[in-house]
Amino acid sequence: MVYRSGAGPKPIPYKDLDADSLAESIMQCLQPEMQEKAKSLSKSIAHEKGQKAGAESFQDSLDLDKLRCTLAPKRAAVWRIRRTQVRLSTFAATVLLQEGLLESTEIKL
Repeated sequence: MVYRSGAGPKPIPYKDLDADSLAESIMQCLQPEMQEKAKSLSKSIAHEKGQKAGAESFQDSLDLDKLRCTLAPKRAAVWRIRRTQVRLSTFAATVLLQEGLLESTEIKL
């Protein structure tokens, strides 16, 4: 995208990257016209709300019920009882372990 906007050199495929091709790309970046386009692109990006949209998209894709403790739904699940779909918070797992209702070998992170 940076290259297509004129704000940077053409990307160098990894297999073609060597000192000469890197030096040539750096020299292109130092050209005044490319620096001006990079500044312009920077200003344009600064006004975007991409991080907010990205965070919202990420949060919308989460299945929050699968992140909650089965026994204490207000707490985040950290553990799962093996061979089940029972999810446990650290608190719930600790209580069950201390009370002898669960063995440490029966839970999985």
